[in-house]
Amino acid sequence: MKNFKLHTLFIFSLFLSFSAFSQDTIFFKSKDKIIVFVKEVSQTEIQYKKFELPDGPMYVVDKNVIDKIVYKNGYTESITVVAQTPTVTQDPQPFTVLNNNKPSVHNEKITYEDTKRRYYYMSNLANSHPNESKRPMLLQSVKSIRNLKYGQDATRTVGIVFGAMTIATGAIYGIITRINTNNGINSGSDFVIAPVACGSLALVMTATSIAFHVGLKKKRHDFVKAYNE
Repeated sequence: MKNFKLHTLFIFSLFLSFSAFSQDTIFFKSKDKIIVFVKEVSQTEIQYKKFELPDGPMYVVDKNVIDKIVYKNGYTESITVVAQTPTVTQDPQPFTVLNNNKPSVHNEKITYEDTKRRYYYMSNLANSHPNESKRPMLLQSVKSIRNLKYGQDATRTVGIVFGAMTIATGAIYGIITRINTNNGINSGSDFVIAPVACGSLALVMTATSIAFHVGLKKKRHDFVKAYNE
């Protein structure tokens, strides 16, 4: 009976931990997806905060690249963009005739920050590079960056969840220990394995997330260098 009560408390704590991390999911037309907290959906853009940084900066993404949003309550919203009538303006700048015998000069330069702000447009950057021979290499670099980003986000999220579970199970262990002490039981509770296991997993996931972050930072710098050369 005592073990049954302990197991029931443990399962209840897990339920509380997971329910505390309800989230929304944005699905991109490129088949990518991210777990976020959606804050506002306008006619042209979506504002959200990262799941692992609920108090962090607000991010904005164009609705043209979004397929759908699945909210934490299970509701799915398909994204449609209202077509806007283009405005035609006269270019006051004189036109320049290029000499077709000379190669075009690649003037656009990107920075490391561009690889973070324009994360979901990096494929477009690679595909539009003037040097066609560079495009396959840049696309492969984009794929590596995305894989590292997915790994970083996943391990960070799991680390946060296990961290919360460590706190919850640790609190339950403290309650059980106090009850045993009041009942004159000096032996330690078997429930101690729960917070220890959750804490260990949280540390492992955090360390793995840091490793992904280091690799992601290097890959981004390599992409910027290759793109600008």
